[in-house]
Amino acid sequence: MSAGKNPSAIVFDLYDTLVPGGSRAVRDGVSHAMARDLGVDPEAFAEAIRDSFDARCRGTLGDLHQTLFHLAEQFGTQPERAALDAAAERRLELHRSLLAPATGVLETLGRLRRSGYRLGLISDCSAETPMLWRESALAKCFDVTVFSCEIRARKPDRALYRRAAASLGVEPGDCLYIGDGASDELAGAERAGMTALKISVEHIDARTQTDRRELYGVRSWRGRVIHDIADLPALLEKAAGDDLN
Repeated sequence: MSAGKNPSAIVFDLYDTLVPGGSRAVRDGVSHAMARDLGVDPEAFAEAIRDSFDARCRGTLGDLHQTLFHLAEQFGTQPERAALDAAAERRLELHRSLLAPATGVLETLGRLRRSGYRLGLISDCSAETPMLWRESALAKCFDVTVFSCEIRARKPDRALYRRAAASLGVEPGDCLYIGDGASDELAGAERAGMTALKISVEHIDARTQTDRRELYGVRSWRGRVIHDIADLPALLEKAAGDDLN
């Protein structure tokens, strides 16, 4: 977005921006239950799930059932379909709970759409997210979605930002990107030509914050920051005709 020009489109991150990412304790608890379904060591399987984050986000392990089979094979077992179904449903139930929008999110997105902004979403995610997306109340709010596991690229790859902008029918310079800062996404958006804005939200506790920074690569950010997505429409109105940097 060039100086003196408001965005015509806004592109959002998903987890820890519009919906919670889930604490490590909750995620590991689900992984332990999945491991018991699959007949493998719970602690080792939880670690394997964490370690496979990059591969799962790039879609290189296949769909959800294929991913679980691949991970179980690492422990010398080839689970039956019923075991895979049970483990997959646990994982899907976790993501159903995560895809419930945080307070005020739907109202804010609706306000932005009524103001004429086109809305896009870019998410580093594994297969569960696109599988469940149409069930989420968020789905109706977005004109365009870009899921990393479907295009086999992760932030901060410029291809994701450029695809979102092109699908929205605008140039990257016409887009404002908003995210929590994981995966170097904010700097990546700016390298792709977008203006970036960080949303900084409270995490459950200091331990969870540390874990998520380690796992998802949150970087320091010296640009503009907001602390509540509900503040965004007023910020845009106030900044009309001005550069957000």
